[in-house]
This record gives sequence, C-alpha cells and structure tokens, in this order.
Amino acid sequence: MANDLSDKRESVLEIVKFKGPLLPVQIAKDIGTNIMFAGAMLSELVSNGKIRITNVKMGGSPLYYTDNQIEKLQELTKYLNEKDRQTALLLKEKKILRDIECNPLQRVSLREIKDFAKPLQAKENEQVELFWKWYLVSDEEAKGLIEEVMKEYKPVEEVKKIDKKIEIEKEIKKVKPKVERKKPTKSLGLKNVNDYFNQNNIKILNADVVNKNKEVNYVVEITSDIGNLNFFVKFKDKRKIEEGDLSLALNEAKNMPLIFLSNGDLSKKAKKLIENEFKGIIFRKL
Repeated sequence: MANDLSDKRESVLEIVKFKGPLLPVQIAKDIGTNIMFAGAMLSELVSNGKIRITNVKMGGSPLYYTDNQIEKLQELTKYLNEKDRQTALLLKEKKILRDIECNPLQRVSLREIKDFAKPLQAKENEQVELFWKWYLVSDEEAKGLIEEVMKEYKPVEEVKKIDKKIEIEKEIKKVKPKVERKKPTKSLGLKNVNDYFNQNNIKILNADVVNKNKEVNYVVEITSDIGNLNFFVKFKDKRKIEEGDLSLALNEAKNMPLIFLSNGDLSKKAKKLIENEFKGIIFRKL
C-alpha cells in the first residue's frame, strides 16, 4: 500500500512536470483517481516544495506547476477579472510600477495578482517606497528601473548620493525557504510582544528573526469559540509604520490572518489603507 501511494505521488509529480500548470481534476483523470485523493497528494507535494500552486483560479480552483513552468503563468492572465487583467498587462508592459502613483483600483489589483506582481521595497535613508515588479523581471533589472524612477524626484546634484544609498529588498517568502531558525533575542520591544502573547493566551508555534531585536515573524495559535486558529504575527520595532510595511507583511502572511505589532504608530496613509483596503489586518501598538 505504501509503495502504491509512493508510486502515485511520483506519477502526479511527473504529470505536473510534463503538462503543468494543471487543475486537480485533470491530474485525477490522468492517474485514475478521485479529485479529493489527487488534491491531497498535490497539497503534500506543495508542502515538500516539489511543486507550486497558483493564486489565480480557473473555475474556482488553483493550478499546479513546477519551477521550470513559471513563464507559462502569463497565459493564466486571461482568467483574471477585467480590472486585474488590465493591471497585470500594464505591469508587464512597464516592468515596474510605483505604488503611490497607481490609482486605487490598480493598487487593490496589485495586491490580488500575487502570481504576477511581486513587491519590492526601496529604502533611501528612513524613507520607504513600495514598488511592484512583473514576476519575470529579475531583481537586478528591477533595481535599475527603480533607481531611475527615484532619480526623477531629486535634484541632479543628489543623484550620486541616492545611487549609493538606495537599497532594494526582496520580501516574498518562497515555499519552504532555507533560512536559519533563530530564537529572538530579548529586548524591550520583544518583552512587550511576549507580554501581549501571555495576556491574550496566545501560543507561539514558530518564531523567525528577520532583524535582531527589530523584526520578528511569528506563527501563533489562538483559542476561539470555533476552535484553535493560526495567525501570522509581524513584530516591527519602528517609529512609523508605513504602507509598504503593511503590504509586505500581508504578502509574508500569505493566506493566514495577520496581526501587526509595533511600538511605533501607523502613518496616516497606512491607517487609511487598513480602514479601506486591508480591513483584515489587526494592528496593535505595544
């Protein structure tokens, strides 16, 4: 029985490699099983990092593919709604888009089309800018394009200075990333986080240090009337939480509900974003 299951998994993997992106119903048909059994094996392969799953859906179902089929995802833009499809095509044409220059509908779309729009954070001193790149554009090319955009908003004599200081950070977490697991070093900010967890009977399942004493990602368990629920918690020690901080945390959380903890305050734009677009985010000042 175990060998049979192993053979089935290998068959599913080979089918996806050969034909992907594919729907679960297509795979179930190819291996001669029901869609629930096929879906279970696909989920296992995703968890093991052997295949990927799309955010875009066809007939209510995501598709499965492998790393060498990434370029084929472009063909799936036709399954987006008209608003999201137009935003995706604009991003493909421009290669990068500056979040603050997009209209409200485009900004919502960019956060929805996760297969095609990848967030990048540009930092110049303490100023943070959120940009979006077309998913096939390399980080290096995106960096050059963003630097050109940033130059347009500064006097010529400051260009060299900005070129030296601008920094592009890739924030999307890949499936099963190979990162060193560290225990957060205690600081005043982290003490407040632990106090918040203890006061609210929140159990820590996992903690990843992003920046020592400054930024930690948690996966926690919260007991509710309908059972135990898992949440993604972002702690960031920062005086002012900007729109880009929220957007990047939301992408890191993937499909999990997000709690954002900080000893700082929300900027006016970030507060407005939570009120209008990111209503599911829970923000707490410690």
